[in-house]
Amino acid sequence: MLNNIIIIVIVIFMSNEIQAGPANLFCPDFDNKKAKTFVINADDVGMHSSIDDAAFQLYQAGKIQTFSLMIPAPTFKSAAAYAKKNNIAVGLHLTLTNEWQDKLPWSATLRKQQVPSLYNKSGRLWENVQQLSENANIQEIEQELRAQIETALSMGLTVTHLDFHMLFQKANKSYFELVLALAQEYQLVMVSTSEQFPHAKKRQNIKTPDRYLLYYNPNERAANPTLSTTLYQDMFFSALPGLHHVAIHPSIRTPLLKSPLADADFRFDEFNVWSNNELESAIAKNNIILTDYQHIKNDIAKRANCIQDTASYPE
Repeated sequence: MLNNIIIIVIVIFMSNEIQAGPANLFCPDFDNKKAKTFVINADDVGMHSSIDDAAFQLYQAGKIQTFSLMIPAPTFKSAAAYAKKNNIAVGLHLTLTNEWQDKLPWSATLRKQQVPSLYNKSGRLWENVQQLSENANIQEIEQELRAQIETALSMGLTVTHLDFHMLFQKANKSYFELVLALAQEYQLVMVSTSEQFPHAKKRQNIKTPDRYLLYYNPNERAANPTLSTTLYQDMFFSALPGLHHVAIHPSIRTPLLKSPLADADFRFDEFNVWSNNELESAIAKNNIILTDYQHIKNDIAKRANCIQDTASYPE
């Protein structure tokens, strides 16, 4: 059983000339119909140097294939410089909230005078998605998200995909629709939760790889030190043919991170399980192929008329 999984649909936008296919049609692979292909993506890069260093170490060791940058966060510039120097294709972890507030503060990319509804009284982004949805103006959200994307592109970064910090798109359908439009405009892969995808999948320009996996379970891991290894091993053994996007949240163990982040131990555990070799056997035994979006973007474009059938994936 795979517990604590969020199944998410990854959406890529291509030409309107390609027609969408029937719902619930599973498209298993690119060229090899039996291949199990994975992208391991580290989220939250740019939030803290300990998080950044974990992603860099895992990337250098070949344990992950890409990571997602938080443009407004404190260490974004140094993380972006590392990605550019090493020619790493990255995602953007679109950010409209700051859950840590004074413990680890950041604000919007744009000034308060430009997007006042995105700022709380402390001069930071809203603490959670509920506060965001109660206060933020959709036009100002669009301004900020465009600024985040343009900031990354203007720095010369190779951007391949968009995802959502704290899954803010679930709070309001208009947020989801906005990022759909931005992904189409900038020709980027987009990640969104499966329950929101059906209302959009009828559009003619939506193509989908297969599934996204996230294990965010700090309390469960604190109670069971071996849980993370078991979950990720089971993930590989249970994998069906197709493209899997796996979001992880690693950090190296430092006192600097332990103080501001309540989930620091979870992040340390993420780094530990992905940096050791305990998952290598599961990857090898199941013939897992590891790749990144820069290499598969052209292949995804060829996979027209495919809508994923999430019911076919074991729980």
